[in-house]
Amino acid sequence: MAAVAAASAELLIIGWYIFRVLLQVFLECCIYWVFRYSLQKLAHTVSRTGRQVLGERRQRAPN
Repeated sequence: MAAVAAASAELLIIGWYIFRVLLQVFLECCIYWVFRYSLQKLAHTVSRTGRQVLGERRQRAPN
């Protein structure tokens, strides 16, 4: 009976470890995709804003 309980506890610990590893990998992938999308959107916004500012400055500059 003790051997069965020990084996069961060991399997529970191994299962918990595997669950934690898979959860960590999943969360890291989610965080990677969220930040990748956010940074791409930010870069696009900065680029667009920069072009607008430069266009306004060129229009105001005397020739």
